Amino acid sequence: MPDDMLIRSLDDQARVTIFNIVAAIESDDDVEPASHLPDPLLADLRSAASSDDEYCALIAAIQDVFPSRQEEWPIAIRGF
Repeated sequence: MPDDMLIRSLDDQARVTIFNIVAAIESDDDVEPASHLPDPLLADLRSAASSDDEYCALIAAIQDVFPSRQEEWPIAIRGF
């Protein structure tokens, strides 16, 4: 596999992984059974995430068309 294809494959895998993590954290449609106890850590994480500008920029970039090359990513999310 040429280096470019390997990099694209890893980028795709990273994008899917990040998207799945974000979906798990950000889901407003979480429907929990009535017997399920609330998770205060997850509630704190969601609260902190919604007020983090860099995290919000990452969410926006993932939901939009995410550039395949890191050099094309918005500056605010290049650290991720």
